[in-house]
Amino acid sequence: MLDHGEKRDFIRMTVDCQVSYREVGAEEVHTGNTKNLSGKGILFMSETEIPIGTLLEVNVSPDNDITPRLDATVEVVRIEIFEPGKYEIGCLIKELKS
Repeated sequence: MLDHGEKRDFIRMTVDCQVSYREVGAEEVHTGNTKNLSGKGILFMSETEIPIGTLLEVNVSPDNDITPRLDATVEVVRIEIFEPGKYEIGCLIKELKS
């Protein structure tokens, strides 16, 4: 068993690639940068403040052909101001898209 120093169900994997997202049912698409992924969630940076509880459709597109895209519906569960005009958005994966 791995001792990863956290009491989480899944280990977080550092990911540095673009994420595009939009509120479920909305047309306007925003972009940000993914910080990490786990089996249950995603953490990304955004210049847009997003209220907790908001459902988003996200697309994570890695820069290589080895790692597959991630398309999912997520719920914003945490938001922190990283620096003025930049937010750290923590989301719970609700549904994976095929």
